[in-house]
Amino acid sequence: MNVSLARFALWNLKTCALANVVVGQHHNYVEISQALLDYVKEIFSDRPLVAAAWATPDDQNWHNALLRRGFEIYIEKCYFRKDLKGYISPYANHFAFQSMNEFGENEFLNHFVRIFPGNANRDFNNANPKSDFYELKGSSVENFDPARWKIAYFHGEAVGIMILKMFEHDIREGGLLSYGLFPEYRGKGLGKALHAVGLEHLAQLGAEHYVGSTDCLNDAMIKIFEANGCSDAGIRRQYRFLKPGSAADIWI
Repeated sequence: MNVSLARFALWNLKTCALANVVVGQHHNYVEISQALLDYVKEIFSDRPLVAAAWATPDDQNWHNALLRRGFEIYIEKCYFRKDLKGYISPYANHFAFQSMNEFGENEFLNHFVRIFPGNANRDFNNANPKSDFYELKGSSVENFDPARWKIAYFHGEAVGIMILKMFEHDIREGGLLSYGLFPEYRGKGLGKALHAVGLEHLAQLGAEHYVGSTDCLNDAMIKIFEANGCSDAGIRRQYRFLKPGSAADIWI
């Protein structure tokens, strides 16, 4: 195993997630990628592994290598983009917001877990939603700002949550790290309105472009993207490798 590839694997697999940035279109791509996968599986033999690849011809070799080494597709995420320059929500704004820095982490967490029941996203950890909260917080450590973690109120009632994120690699791009309505407020037209307000807030923070994603089986969220003028930006497949005896619902 090439030492540089081994170091890359260890660095990139702090959370056991493997990215396709190993050898590009190198003429020995198949041999090198399979060797890397075998090496990683040996190192992390005690836990599940995850990987990702875009559903494009450029990532087909990586897709094939993952399948040959026992990985399986467990979710496909549909991505969307939108230009936010000068964006203002087209809907009447009856929302008010309170941020985490106003009432504390524990109170926000109590609301956060309420978006999970009935949610169509297969990568939501419905068995332990608090773990998703701490994973999201950990992923934002470099630019964590509790003022951007918001509870949404509609006519005085808490109806959902919205977490704004400006991307570290390009401060002109932003997204909603998490967004959702509580079950009792779904199906009332509030979803697209809240999403549009989130886009407006991102524009006010300086984002010129929005990137969002959802489970490709989440028809309701896809309709919200389309209703708010977001364009299709492709499909990203997520893969997992489960050891014998591992439960399929173990999330990293």
